[in-house]
Amino acid sequence: MKPTRPTNEVFTEQEIDSFYAIGKQMLEDAKKERDEKKGIAKLVDEVGKIQALTEDEIIELVRDTYTVPMLKEAFLVTRLKALRDEKDKESRHEKADRLLLDYIGSDAVREAFNELDKWYA
Repeated sequence: MKPTRPTNEVFTEQEIDSFYAIGKQMLEDAKKERDEKKGIAKLVDEVGKIQALTEDEIIELVRDTYTVPMLKEAFLVTRLKALRDEKDKESRHEKADRLLLDYIGSDAVREAFNELDKWYA
């Protein structure tokens, strides 16, 4: 059963300030997440236009505008989209697996994943 306050109880000023601060933080977090998703979508387009550069060169060019995690995500999305043109489904799937494992960057995850039987192997 969910605890409730009596309806005649008045919140203290400190409680009201606390509720306001929590609500304000939740709104800021939601806005930041929305803006980051928009930024990643825009960045995917930009990365697609400058494929001739290396990742390090791109990061250096746009590091003041985008965070490194946003850049890495945009690189991954761009590379995964490029796999659509690959004719061989098995090869496409293997390449996507490698891209995702590189993105995750964990040797433990890679080792556990590589131990799994694959339908396309």
